[in-house]
Amino acid sequence: MTEPLTITVRPMREGDLDAVQAIDKAMVGPQRAATYANPVVAYGGEIEDSVVAEVRGQVVGFVLGRLAETQYGKRDAAWVELVGVHQDFQGQGVGRVLMKGFISECRRRGVRSIHIMVNWGDDRMKVFVSALGFNRGELVEYGLDLEEYQE
Repeated sequence: MTEPLTITVRPMREGDLDAVQAIDKAMVGPQRAATYANPVVAYGGEIEDSVVAEVRGQVVGFVLGRLAETQYGKRDAAWVELVGVHQDFQGQGVGRVLMKGFISECRRRGVRSIHIMVNWGDDRMKVFVSALGFNRGELVEYGLDLEEYQE
C-alpha cells in the first residue's frame, strides 16, 4: 500500500522559479515557455503573493497569485493567475492542498475575496474550483478577434 503524500505549502521564493517554469512547460509545452528573467511576472503573478507545494523537499506545484487593489487602495482581493502541478503528482491531492494553502495565506493577509478565471470548456478545472468553494462570478470576459474584425 502506498503511503499518503506529505505536502507542504509555503510562500514562493526566487529560487523556486526554475521549478515553476519547468512544471508549466511540462504541462503546456514549449509554446508557453517564458523567456523572461522572472516567469512569475510574465504570467501576471507576484512572487510575494504566490505559493508552492513541496513533497520531500521538491517543488511539485504552484499557485501564481497577485493581490489587487479594490476601493480606497486596499489590497483585499486576490487573483489566481496560474495553477500548476507536476504531472507525476497530479490526481494525488496536491492541487487541493496547494489551493487551500493559498486561501489560508490570503485570509491571513486580510484578503476578502479570491478570483480565478477558468476556460468555459475546461470542465475539469471548473469542477476543481467549485469543489474548493468558488462560485461563478459576475464578470464576463469579452474578446475581439482582430483577424476577423472589420472597421
